[in-house]
Amino acid sequence: MEQRNKKRSNRSKTKIIPPKKKRPESLSRDEVRSINKKKIIRKRKAERLAMLSALALAVLSIGVLLIMVLFFKIDTIKITGDKVYADKEVVLQSGIETGDSLIRVRENKINDILTKNLPYVGKITIEKKLPDTLIINVSATREVVAFQSGAGFILVDADGKVLSENASILRDNVAVVSGIKVKEASAGEVITFSDEKTTDAFMGLLTAIKNSK
Repeated sequence: MEQRNKKRSNRSKTKIIPPKKKRPESLSRDEVRSINKKKIIRKRKAERLAMLSALALAVLSIGVLLIMVLFFKIDTIKITGDKVYADKEVVLQSGIETGDSLIRVRENKINDILTKNLPYVGKITIEKKLPDTLIINVSATREVVAFQSGAGFILVDADGKVLSENASILRDNVAVVSGIKVKEASAGEVITFSDEKTTDAFMGLLTAIKNSK
């Protein structure tokens, strides 16, 4: 019994020592080539996996975009905000039609079109309600400065945009400016003057009007 116990105790004390790794300088050429080959294979597999993952993501993104463009078509256009123009006129001038892609409508582009074609539109914001509704919110602008032009007036808003080239009526709280020669005044465009100093002085006047409300 004692001998068996001694054998068991000796076995339990026995440690398994893993084989030592060879140092690089002690490896043979074939072993070095084998190791390098395995490294290259692992690297290529990792690169291939990364490329396939990127390709799959790109295909998925394109697919989602195509689905959104093809299936989310405008069916309803709503005009909200200030009623400076008829809803039909706003829709007509925007160039948007039912059946157009809802996703491809760009607010900046529509804003530039409407503020130019409809001078009394100061700014617009767009809301897209999936799957088929486009909401255009209109903020109006109004004249703050007027220039005498024949029997009428050139009306200009606080950003220097011409609202009317020959208005017959002048509302209250509009400053009438004289002594400045207007070079060009087209509705929907920023007014221009004969020289840069005059332009700077006029823009300074508009800033003062904005600040004083």
